[in-house]
Amino acid sequence: QIEQALINLAVNARDAMPAGGQLTMTTALETIDDAFARAHVPIVAGTYAVVSVTDTGHGMSRETQARIFEPFFTTKEAGKGTGLGLSMVYGTMKQIGGFIFAESQLGRGTTFRLFFPPVAARAAIAAPPARDERPHGHETLLIVEDEAAVRNLVASALRNDGYTMLLASSAEDALVVAESRRGPIDLLLTDAIMPGKSGMELAAIMVERYPGLRVIIMSGYTDETLPVDTGERVTLLQKPFTPRELRRRIRETLDS
Repeated sequence: QIEQALINLAVNARDAMPAGGQLTMTTALETIDDAFARAHVPIVAGTYAVVSVTDTGHGMSRETQARIFEPFFTTKEAGKGTGLGLSMVYGTMKQIGGFIFAESQLGRGTTFRLFFPPVAARAAIAAPPARDERPHGHETLLIVEDEAAVRNLVASALRNDGYTMLLASSAEDALVVAESRRGPIDLLLTDAIMPGKSGMELAAIMVERYPGLRVIIMSGYTDETLPVDTGERVTLLQKPFTPRELRRRIRETLDS
């Protein structure tokens, strides 16, 4: 999960430096005092392992910084992606009890600081997890996400799980990929909001064409606020989510 979070931050840094620049990652052990905690709610005072990711790009305004962790917020032009992809990083840090903050000025680059809570004592070397602890499968998944960074992160999270993965960048692209697939497609994993046809519109077409197909919609909406009835064969995976939650939901949906 940390690897995927750093890749996501590196991709954003690259996009912020179209003419080139410098990307720096550092680690440190830092003690946070009460003054820092009051200025960076909800973090609490204490000692943290900190990973900092700094770029020399164009930076962000205060207004942009206030919204960067929202699932659908984007500074990109239409058709260039639905967001900065930071909601997945935020979800990872929240799941482990950590925190993430951004410091940026226009024209002077950006630094993301990831605060990891340390263990109380030296941790014993963990034994490798049992083979059956990670969900495995053999099915074919069609993954549809218009933002390349998020699409690749999802595929990376599933790459060792035994699935056959078909990737598409839009609903229209997904329909072409599906038509060219000779074998069955067992599950459609699609973003809800995309340029052109939405994920819900794609799901409606695919469910009609492929009997038995299961569908997972990735969305920042909740079940109550999703503007379209999902139906029995369509389930919602609310953003932000962790790779572990993604793998578990896919397996549960396929087995249901």
